[in-house]
Amino acid sequence: MKREVHLRSATDKNTYRDLISSVFASYDLRFSPNRQFSAEVKCVDIRDFKFARVHANNQLGVRQHRQVEKDQKDELVLFTSLSGTIHLTQNNREVTVRPGELGLYDLGSPSIWKHGDPTAVLNLVLPGEVLRRRLSGVSRTTSFPYVVSSGVSRLSHGFFVGLWNEVEAISSFDAELCTGYLADLLALSIERGEKSLPLNRPSARRALYHRSIAFIRSHLEDPDLDPQGIAEAVGISVRYLHQIFEEAGQSVCACLRDARLERGHAELSRPRTLAYPISEIARRSGFRNPSHFATAFKRRYGLSPREQQNLANSRED
Repeated sequence: MKREVHLRSATDKNTYRDLISSVFASYDLRFSPNRQFSAEVKCVDIRDFKFARVHANNQLGVRQHRQVEKDQKDELVLFTSLSGTIHLTQNNREVTVRPGELGLYDLGSPSIWKHGDPTAVLNLVLPGEVLRRRLSGVSRTTSFPYVVSSGVSRLSHGFFVGLWNEVEAISSFDAELCTGYLADLLALSIERGEKSLPLNRPSARRALYHRSIAFIRSHLEDPDLDPQGIAEAVGISVRYLHQIFEEAGQSVCACLRDARLERGHAELSRPRTLAYPISEIARRSGFRNPSHFATAFKRRYGLSPREQQNLANSRED
């Protein structure tokens, strides 16, 4: 697994601009006059995810249309304040995030952020696709600021900060796995934005979609899992289940297959997996036939299960 840790300090504004550009995207940065500048950026890169803790003085960051068009970023930024207050404006919405609260914004749209002096911000940059495939749709023109108050949202915040505190102590594989769990919690927080809604409301359909995904992932070992069983567990008809998945751009069966392959890939990516036969990993992923698993796995990942297993065992953590 790839894990890179960088701790860089900036005593001049140009160095800091370069740091922000490399970690996030291109911004026009503006600083308060007559203040001594200092900043520190600590980054932990895990595959497609980038954690970054930023300590800096009073400043304003503006990401303009020209920079969005040049960068072509399809990434989201989850962030929380460790100290100080952050103000974010995107798509004509302005939100304020304080310690204990979460914000989410899109690098694919113009934005403005500003914060006081001093401020410590914890960020996670993640591919937009990571969240989109966990939801029934993430609009490319909508920012998602959230106030953490209770339930899943509070759990998301606690998991985010806790993962950052432990990300260097745990294995790279576990760090990547936990980052995926954080994305699951974030998606669940979004889906739980409204409660007790009629089933024909878009937000209710999204919640049902996410509930179905959660049920699928928790029952992957069952080779008999099918749309009928999923619909019964969620409490809707099979026809309606297919409808909400079609709205998300994926069939129920394709989602089930992909989730099983992802489980198998995760198992085969663990170091020292040679002790487990491929047939056992296929079974734990919900495949009755190991050859069917091997064929689908190679089509998806470009490697056979055995090749993936050997690759994982050859890596040094």
